[in-house]
Amino acid sequence: MHHSIKCLSVLWLCIGLVFISCQKNDPETPGPEIPGLQFDTTTYITTLQRDTANFAHLQMSVSLPDQIDRIEIYHTDPETPLDIIEKYRGMHLLEFDYPIDISDFLQDTTLIYTLKVYDMKAHCRHKTFIFHIKPFSTPQITLPDGNKLFTDLPLYKIRAHFTTGSIPIANIRFTIDGKTENLPLPEEQITAYTLNRSISLNYLKEYTITLQVKDINGRQHTRHLTLTKIPGMDKPIKILCEKNKDKYEFQLEYNEETGKITGIDLIGHYKFTLTYGRYETANLITQISQTGYDTQQDVMTYTYEYDSQKRLQTVTTDHNGTSEIQVSQCYYDAQQLTGYTTGNTTIENIAYENLGALGKPLAEIWNTSLSEIRDDNRTKASDFCTVKIPSFIEDLPHSMFVPLQVNIPFQDIFLSRYIHLKNVSYTNNQITTDNYDYQTDSQGRLSKIIRKITDPEGNQTSGYIYSYIYEDTVSPE
Repeated sequence: MHHSIKCLSVLWLCIGLVFISCQKNDPETPGPEIPGLQFDTTTYITTLQRDTANFAHLQMSVSLPDQIDRIEIYHTDPETPLDIIEKYRGMHLLEFDYPIDISDFLQDTTLIYTLKVYDMKAHCRHKTFIFHIKPFSTPQITLPDGNKLFTDLPLYKIRAHFTTGSIPIANIRFTIDGKTENLPLPEEQITAYTLNRSISLNYLKEYTITLQVKDINGRQHTRHLTLTKIPGMDKPIKILCEKNKDKYEFQLEYNEETGKITGIDLIGHYKFTLTYGRYETANLITQISQTGYDTQQDVMTYTYEYDSQKRLQTVTTDHNGTSEIQVSQCYYDAQQLTGYTTGNTTIENIAYENLGALGKPLAEIWNTSLSEIRDDNRTKASDFCTVKIPSFIEDLPHSMFVPLQVNIPFQDIFLSRYIHLKNVSYTNNQITTDNYDYQTDSQGRLSKIIRKITDPEGNQTSGYIYSYIYEDTVSPE
């Protein structure tokens, strides 16, 4: 950043010196109101890619009421011209073109030239040209998740982005454990390609993957990465939440035998206690109590009842002794929840995402209380990644627990099984309400989730940042 500021300062200093020189040594430049004058003094700025350009051109139309005497070209020294051109002396009209050879420039470079045009009355008019020279395109491969990947899932999606600058892509190769295939490309020429390739992982082992992109000029780039399937991923001990200047901390408690979350302590605000009940071979959550931090009087209890097939049937809340039925009936297709009735409203066609071997996780996102949900305010998750959220509460009836005081963090870190990159409108996939990004540590564990909220005009505002802390990680300051 400091380098960029310094370069800009030098650039404008050079322009200023040339301008001062012209004003100091030459008569005052006539104004544009002079009849017959055509001379654009606006600074010309452009970017040239070396793939398509060997010359930068100082081009302009000149029409002077007095005859041209000479044209001087300045580059690095505002006092000493690079060239003096007198072959246009006596002309009034001129389409000027002066080529500058840029074939020796192979790195990012900025070139500044100034033309000073003198007429027979020694009037001086000047124009500055700024050329940003970009080097030859080279194929590049970006790996947003890094080159050392870990998972305990049977399926993993490899993400990569291929670019070749201004030269079209010729082919892309994907190799895993020695087996290579050329990826299909569209018929039209492209210079960028995004890969989302799902790989089945049948064994606990390290898989070796090679990605290669080649452009039509034969230049290529190769990246190597490893994907290791492991028996299981670590559980976080706490999660730090940051929104603007506000900071929160969730401390997690686990059952030592089952490894299930039994307590969530939002330090300084609320405590949540999870109670499990035995239903044949399954442990299901039967109750969650939410207690205010400073008083035992503010208590909200959620009670869940199931049928003989271990499917949720009703949800009842009790707030400081006042009981209310939140969900009076649930509807299913086999074991998959398809809808429910709350008050006089029935919600149907609950959204799911088909992730193949990973099943169909619930995609519906509840942003309001159950009784206020309508189709026009429903939201669903989209663009799922094969990265588990380790704080997901496995046995919680996902859609039926929305603590409104902290509903957004709960949706993001406790009620979503997998990372997803977008929240979209239930009725229109093109309307994005939130965007997500994530990071993993050197052991492949989820280390950060970033949620950016999109306003109705499509502008992203600062959202939430969740940092995952494990037993062997150091909490950030």
